[in-house]
Amino acid sequence: MIIQDIERPASGEPLLLPVSHHVQRREGNFLYASGLIGNMPPQELAGALATGFIPIQKAGVGVAATVCDRPLVFNECELLAQAFAMDLLLMRFDPISGVSFDILFKGDEEWLCHYVAWRRPMMDLWLIPTLVSGPYIHIDGKGLHPQVTPPFCNVRDRDTGIIRAIEHPSFKGER
Repeated sequence: MIIQDIERPASGEPLLLPVSHHVQRREGNFLYASGLIGNMPPQELAGALATGFIPIQKAGVGVAATVCDRPLVFNECELLAQAFAMDLLLMRFDPISGVSFDILFKGDEEWLCHYVAWRRPMMDLWLIPTLVSGPYIHIDGKGLHPQVTPPFCNVRDRDTGIIRAIEHPSFKGER
């Protein structure tokens, strides 16, 4: 994995704003729970989280985190997705409503917005739309995989599996 600071060319300022320890912790837990980073040592992950953007070459996805509301940070993340030629997953943390995700697939111009983490015990992590329609995104160590069929059977199963990571920063899907 390449760990590097991404800066604005004219000013030398970081492209993405630094995030708090709480947001970094949730991002790290998400990365471990999703399988995107495998068994990366915590020290190496901590260094990567501090940069604000983690390009995961083997999965073809870059992961960024922010506390900013939509549409802030979209332009910066689009630049990162183009520069690294990969999908981009933007984790947005709000202390009241929890974590949501915005996804930009490589080559697409439209963001998939307002996704939440979903998991049932002994299953992989998914990102599901909070709005009525949209693809369901299966996540594993090989990347992001859009699916047409949901990973749940009914509304109750859907609601039970949603993970907001408000009080506890875990994405293990345990209640």
